Amino acid sequence: MNKLSPMKNSLYRLRCFFTPKNKKGFVIIKVTGAPSGFDITYKCSEMKARQEKSQPDGWSRTFQACPGIYIYCSAQTNHKNAHVCVDILFNGRIYRSATAMGDYAVATASGRLELE
Repeated sequence: MNKLSPMKNSLYRLRCFFTPKNKKGFVIIKVTGAPSGFDITYKCSEMKARQEKSQPDGWSRTFQACPGIYIYCSAQTNHKNAHVCVDILFNGRIYRSATAMGDYAVATASGRLELE
């Protein structure tokens, strides 16, 4: 285990605490496509990466967001001739998006959230 992790988490929480309310918001990660059934790996903020197997079309997760957080989502189809789309939204607007088509296609979207 990385000994700096608790310190990074504390710094993130402090930065988030002192971030003005108008700079905070919510991140929504969405996975859509067909046929349904996606293996999804995602990460937001200080949480560890998580994996979820065989998820349905329309899968989503919501997180509170502050400037500087890193967001990642990768989704792979479990079928031939399929398509998948990963959208990362911040306060209802597309922040990052990725689409893939084909046999066992993989779409990945990520980035460090920078607020204006």
